[in-house]
Amino acid sequence: MSIFKRLRAGVKRAHQAVTQPKRYTLMGKFVTCSHCGGQTFFAREAQLNTSWRTFLNVDWLDENAAVLVCSKCGHLEWFLSNPKSFTSST
Repeated sequence: MSIFKRLRAGVKRAHQAVTQPKRYTLMGKFVTCSHCGGQTFFAREAQLNTSWRTFLNVDWLDENAAVLVCSKCGHLEWFLSNPKSFTSST
């Protein structure tokens, strides 16, 4: 297999790993969508901007939140602490 085919296959696997929805846990419980009950999510991060810091142009001082996007309905679940990705042992 050529180096380019190997590289392309590796990029494809990495893209699938990032774009596949996953299950998450927080405080020992599985996260479920509060709207539809879905159990798989895409992980994102969002900055919690404040108007005063935006006015002073120091948004980078604001906190970030973990956001899980339900893969079933698109509902957003927001968390100040980071949920952990759950990987099954099967």
